[in-house]
Amino acid sequence: MKLMYTWLRSVLLLCTAVGVASAAETRLDFDRLSIDDGLSQSIVEQIVQDRQGFMWFVTEDGLNRFDGYSFTVYRNVAGDPTSLSHNELKSIFEDRSGVLWVGAFEGGLNRFDPVTEKVTRYRHDPSDPGSLAADTVRFITEDRAGR
Repeated sequence: MKLMYTWLRSVLLLCTAVGVASAAETRLDFDRLSIDDGLSQSIVEQIVQDRQGFMWFVTEDGLNRFDGYSFTVYRNVAGDPTSLSHNELKSIFEDRSGVLWVGAFEGGLNRFDPVTEKVTRYRHDPSDPGSLAADTVRFITEDRAGR
């Protein structure tokens, strides 16, 4: 048993050493994006890269699409029910069909179609037990059945 423990420990140390050596050889370069680059707000809650390659940032002041060169910002437009429900956003998820689901602080859930750039809003309705449980959506995911 002691021999097996010693052998296992040696293998783990070797794997750790190889992993550290590999990590040391890999250099990561980061570009910093800020308000000066067109980002609508410096507090970014979540980021997702869609199947087209766009980077989407949810911030406390809107949804930001980055194409590698510049930002397009989507916000709530008063009186336009096809715009985001709220500007303070908390979460984002791209579903299997390429639709973006955006959760807002006190604004419910927004289904954002990146082709039409139109939103369908889903809100909590106390009289409807099938509606959202609350209007703050902090996390979005999809089950194996695509729901």
